[in-house]
Amino acid sequence: MKYIRYVLPMMVLSLIMIFGITETVNDFKLESITGRAISGEFKIEELKEAHSPVIGVLLRTEDNKMTNDVLDSLTEKEGDFLLLDRTTIPAGIGDEYLYVEWNRKLILLSLYMKKEGESTSFEIWAPGNTKIASGELTDEYKWYHFRVSSVKMSSDSYALFNYGGGEGKIVIDKILGVGIPSSGFEKLTGMAAN
Repeated sequence: MKYIRYVLPMMVLSLIMIFGITETVNDFKLESITGRAISGEFKIEELKEAHSPVIGVLLRTEDNKMTNDVLDSLTEKEGDFLLLDRTTIPAGIGDEYLYVEWNRKLILLSLYMKKEGESTSFEIWAPGNTKIASGELTDEYKWYHFRVSSVKMSSDSYALFNYGGGEGKIVIDKILGVGIPSSGFEKLTGMAAN
């Protein structure tokens, strides 16, 4: 009985240390995966931490009202895709942008897209007028990976605009995001609550 008083706290402390080390290793592994993602050395679809958005809608630029729910086009893969028309500057009455949202902040945002028609440029924005990325698209589908792990860029929602010079369209086949991993403490307290 006397030994239980000393052994039990040591066992609990050992378990906490083991869970902490395991989570630190997992978080480092995830961070190194996203680092390689930017250089294009891995397949985002094979990563179990990559998830589709929970919301995907086209919004009007002038009042942010929804014009179309497009989540199925971005998640169900039976030939579905989304066409995003050009947004004028300043935005016109009929202009739209794609709004996507996840259930947690992201560290990696990946889009599988191409252009259709003329030269087409895209811009991705996060809340607080934070520009995440911009660039030109190719005629063939390609994964575009964006590391959004900094505090300013990490968000649970993003907006994609087609700022092409002509009448070209952006064809979006799939969007995936890797969320900020739960800390070891969160997982431990979550396990204790269950």
